Amino acid sequence: MSLWKKFKEFYNASAENRIGFYNFLAFLVIPILGMTILYILVRIFWIK
Repeated sequence: MSLWKKFKEFYNASAENRIGFYNFLAFLVIPILGMTILYILVRIFWIK
């Protein structure tokens, strides 16, 4: 079984699983991506 099918079964199993997934995105993935992009932009465009 592919990883995507396992994830879809987990995601659709219950509302708690969906809420947990959104919490994971909201508190780990999105802030890390945002801080990384901000760091890159500051390093490129900061006035020296």
